[in-house]
Amino acid sequence: MSPVWYAHPDGYLRAGGTGELGPAWSDVPKIDAAGRAALDAACVAAGQITYVPSAVTTGLLPGTGPLNLSPLGDGTTEVAATWGPSALSERMVWGQLKPSAAGASSIDNSWVAGPRPDIVAANPASTGYIRETSNLARVWAATNCVFNAWAWTMPELNPPGGAWDVEEFLFLMKQSIGIRAGRFQLSNCEITGVQDGFNIATTLTDAETDELVTNPAHVRHCWVHAPLFYRGPLYPSQPEGTHSDDQQWSRVMYLTNEYNLLGGPNDDLSGYGLTPSRETSDGWANAGLMVKQEAPGSALGYTKACTTRRNIFWAHGPGGAVEGNGYNINHAYNPIYPNAMADCDWTDNLHVRRADGHYVIRSSAYAGLHSGHTIIDMDPDGQGWTVAEAAPITSGG
Repeated sequence: MSPVWYAHPDGYLRAGGTGELGPAWSDVPKIDAAGRAALDAACVAAGQITYVPSAVTTGLLPGTGPLNLSPLGDGTTEVAATWGPSALSERMVWGQLKPSAAGASSIDNSWVAGPRPDIVAANPASTGYIRETSNLARVWAATNCVFNAWAWTMPELNPPGGAWDVEEFLFLMKQSIGIRAGRFQLSNCEITGVQDGFNIATTLTDAETDELVTNPAHVRHCWVHAPLFYRGPLYPSQPEGTHSDDQQWSRVMYLTNEYNLLGGPNDDLSGYGLTPSRETSDGWANAGLMVKQEAPGSALGYTKACTTRRNIFWAHGPGGAVEGNGYNINHAYNPIYPNAMADCDWTDNLHVRRADGHYVIRSSAYAGLHSGHTIIDMDPDGQGWTVAEAAPITSGG
């Protein structure tokens, strides 16, 4: 069972579902660059996110459909090895991008499909939409882009070598990662179609850390949703089960994560009744944001100076199913690599009401780092909300 894809009036393809606002959204023109800048200014002035990021406010700009993009790569090799300091724009990238050593790299108004699914399956620890393969963590930026590997299953997009079968795609992509780097600036991008939208584990030199102090990384006004979840028909007798996170932080430094939507309106949970099981909603199978200090590599590899604030978390999950047990934010303490994260905070985030109450779970060691988590009730059109009450925080981990 493939996701339902339909065309936006300007040629943009996106997934539908039982809770998707498809007919309403399909009649709303995508917002241009000036309009997106105005939304940012309104959020900054209000000191809080003021709108719901969506296919209208992220991804390709008006008038640019995926069939209008110039193809780059064939999915089998690392493309644009010399990406930067020149910019990429209006490209359909079939493969993995790696920032250039020559200077800052940038990409705008483009679709990145990532490596071919069999390449991902053979190298899950070293592939992604954008992958920094050394500790240099070179600087890059992406604006108004779509990061979506489902493109490999769409014959209408003419993927190199032909479109992949959905079942094979899901199996091969079950350990896939989207963004793997630490010195980046993402704005107005859609990230989907992989097991973890972000999996950041970066070790920086002193000089690079100094640069990030004055020019910190950020993820702003992005829509991160529908990470791949897959369990094969022989699970658990065969290790085919995976979970999924919109964002996973293992070693993250000097990052501001704000004005984003994690999750979304699509509440189609039918995938849990299928064999194999898979994600069919905009939710996740583990966490919207998973934070845990993992192996630092060196003294420079500890999470520090990070802020997650003013985001919307919108989860869906059936009672008792794995997704229903996943929290919007899971902030766990690792005694093997103790890290107080004293200069980090998770503040003023909005959580769409969920029946199971699984909003935030955090270790008691991090009690002072969380504040202002608030439940909201979404309007019927999914474009506005009413502030309700403080979101409960579960102590654990």
